Amino acid sequence: MTEKLQPLRDLVGFSLPISSGVRCGTHNAAVGGAPASRHLYGDAVDITWTQMSGAQKLQLLQAARSLGFSGFGLSPLFLHLDTREGPVVTWFYPA
Repeated sequence: MTEKLQPLRDLVGFSLPISSGVRCGTHNAAVGGAPASRHLYGDAVDITWTQMSGAQKLQLLQAARSLGFSGFGLSPLFLHLDTREGPVVTWFYPA
């Protein structure tokens, strides 16, 4: 995961405030993470995007897709990215 984050930041040209990365099972359960969360495997990150403009959010999504991220979870507060195997999947978290 870390080898993809700096290229992502370089591509978009602005900072990516990370709110969550690798989690142990106890922490994952405490924050309400899914039982099979990609955070448990070290291939997921949540990026806080409340301070980003709509254009920056779109740029971030497009850049992440171009770099091979394959899991996209969209929340009003953050963007979840992961590098799961298989087809690209996108979901929305409740507000």
